[in-house]
Amino acid sequence: MSIIQYILDDPVILPSGAFMLASHLFLFVVFKYLCPEGPWKQMPSFTAHQAVAFVAMIYQTYLGFLHFHDYRDIFGENAGGIYISQFCVGSMLVWDIPVGLVSDGMGDMIMHVHHIGFFLMASVTMGYFSNGEHLGSAYAPFFFGIIELSSIPLQIVDLFHPKQKPWHAYMNQYPTLQSLNEICRVLFALLFVLTRMLAFPYFTVTSCITDFWKASQDRPEFSVPCKCVAVANTLFMLLQLYWGMLLIKQITKALGGGKKDKKED
Repeated sequence: MSIIQYILDDPVILPSGAFMLASHLFLFVVFKYLCPEGPWKQMPSFTAHQAVAFVAMIYQTYLGFLHFHDYRDIFGENAGGIYISQFCVGSMLVWDIPVGLVSDGMGDMIMHVHHIGFFLMASVTMGYFSNGEHLGSAYAPFFFGIIELSSIPLQIVDLFHPKQKPWHAYMNQYPTLQSLNEICRVLFALLFVLTRMLAFPYFTVTSCITDFWKASQDRPEFSVPCKCVAVANTLFMLLQLYWGMLLIKQITKALGGGKKDKKED
């Protein structure tokens, strides 16, 4: 069965992706045509994306904590992990990747590649490259769910980032929004270090790489997808650490009271 057929036959993927895209388009229309003047009207697609993503990250994180157990069983089926993978495939394929590519202010090339890689890893979990055999669904609650804990406050931080000039200027008019942004910045930094710089490498090095590599030897028919997951997970880990180093550099600079560059980070 082809990947397209798997997706078309799945009862969750297209409906969940369509719901998120419909929510985005609805908010886009509200912000652009029904709301008074403001940054939401100047950046309707970006604002809609942040709103939808904020709710989606809460949902994925909740599902991750709810279904995280027995994560070292590569070939066992974790129903919650499969559902999270379905949700991620749908949201990435129908909403996040297409909207990110056509809208301004939503990530750079590295982030787009990261999202495509995320989609491919969720596709492996769904069995699209292993004749329908789910691979590593017990890992999905962590890597597709719990790991998004830091992404919840990040949606607020990205909204008010200096590169989003209308929103940044709007925030600077209201002390309450400035306080909210600072709280979210601190929460994001703490949660990023905890989940993506500590937990992510820990699970990757101590179990994910070795488990998938061993599975590729124990089940030769699944050798290619299992080895691809092991390699991709290593690359994702390095990407998290790279982003983490940039974050720590910013924190160190802020705590050191150094002068900011003319171009804001």
